[in-house]
Amino acid sequence: MRSRSHTPLLIALLALAFTVTAPAGARAEDKTKHLETMFSNFLALQTQRLATAQTPATLIQDGPIDIEKTGEYYAITLPQLSVRYSDGQTLRIGMISINANAAENPGEWTMTLAIPTPILGYDASGSESLRIEIGTQKSAGIWNEDFKSFTKLDAAYKNVELTTPAGGHVHVPDILVRYDLDMVSQGLWSGPLFVRAFKPTWDIPLIRAKGSLDKISALITLDQFSQSLFQKIISQPLMTVSLYDPQILNAAKAVKTELSLEKLSAQSQATGQSLQTITLGSASAKIGFDKDETGANMNAQILTKFKDLKIVGAPAEFSDLIPEHGTLNINQKNIPEQNLSKAFGNGGLNAAMALLKIPVLLAQAQSTLESEASYIANSTYNINLSGIVLADIAAMANATAQGRLRFEGLDKVLSIAQVNGSSTRASPHGAFFRGLASTLERMKTFAKIETTPSQNFVHLYDFKLDQSGAFTINDKAASAVFFAPIPAAAP
Repeated sequence: MRSRSHTPLLIALLALAFTVTAPAGARAEDKTKHLETMFSNFLALQTQRLATAQTPATLIQDGPIDIEKTGEYYAITLPQLSVRYSDGQTLRIGMISINANAAENPGEWTMTLAIPTPILGYDASGSESLRIEIGTQKSAGIWNEDFKSFTKLDAAYKNVELTTPAGGHVHVPDILVRYDLDMVSQGLWSGPLFVRAFKPTWDIPLIRAKGSLDKISALITLDQFSQSLFQKIISQPLMTVSLYDPQILNAAKAVKTELSLEKLSAQSQATGQSLQTITLGSASAKIGFDKDETGANMNAQILTKFKDLKIVGAPAEFSDLIPEHGTLNINQKNIPEQNLSKAFGNGGLNAAMALLKIPVLLAQAQSTLESEASYIANSTYNINLSGIVLADIAAMANATAQGRLRFEGLDKVLSIAQVNGSSTRASPHGAFFRGLASTLERMKTFAKIETTPSQNFVHLYDFKLDQSGAFTINDKAASAVFFAPIPAAAP
């Protein structure tokens, strides 16, 4: 099975496992008939999604939907399900089993769900090409007909394995999916969604990759998230959305996403290249936005961190340049969400013309973009950037800016670049290092110098963009700095 098909197959599996749709507000007296309609619509929607996916496919149903009243619950068994692709590949899912009962609130159902195991993939010739097995599973939640999805879910899967006849193997000992959403007002939902996987390992000979992780997790916290946008994402999981789409701007009062991984070790070997091993102690990302009390403006943040990055097997010339740890911390304040939404609300030509309004709207809101203590570093260097950009309609560039770049270890990096770029050295990366050396030599000529307590030189660069559009570095025009001839080296 070609690797490009794996992602659509898994998307189809997850969609079938966690998504059921029903007409909002349906209240049939015959619950058996109502459930049959719910799952018929569910299968019809899956058929539509697969047919319009990036890799189109056909959902094949073998048999009827079977519903049986068992005590207080309804036992539902879906038909034998398979996904067939245009190139002849097939994913045989099997029969999904569900126990359902009407919950306390109207329009809600308590459900437990079991995914069949194994799930098998076949190539065009009919030979097995993929096997997905689940050791144990437990999945229960509350399905809301208006929301058209689970609003509460607690699912745990143990010893999930993906294997291929060619020796490919992915093993995840423990997967947890948990979320708890509540409707705070009509069409708006709040609550956390959490996914975590412990100690996944992989070995994929086809692409010469293997590795392991201690833990990877994602936590998304929604505050008054738009139900209509959720449905749009569910219906079009691969859709392209615009930052200025009114639905995006009005999606929620606040959204916070936290991603993290611990102890990554990954090996890869491209054809004709040496084996590379990447290890990473930890990495995290926090991405989110929140609106002010008026709802007119919002603030956005991106904070990413990594530490203990090492690459074994990379070209030797780069060994002292690979950053071991770093942080990217960017905040944008006073984004005029309501005015941007209005400007782009009609789409089409108006949306194109509205691009011209962005500088004015940002300036009126006194929007700022700030980098605070963003850096990359290793034992050779430490490069730190702090600065702020202020939207200003009176400025030639529609903004003014000021900040500082702090470069500790520039002399060491320059020395490395000069050695590796030397004409006496046979290296495929010589041109890159000669270019790097040229840039660093220019930077040395206009730097401010400080000395650290350990007697290391620190080169400082104070930059400024003023209202006239002039961009200066240490009070010199940036164009002169970067394009002036390099002074001859002192004897």
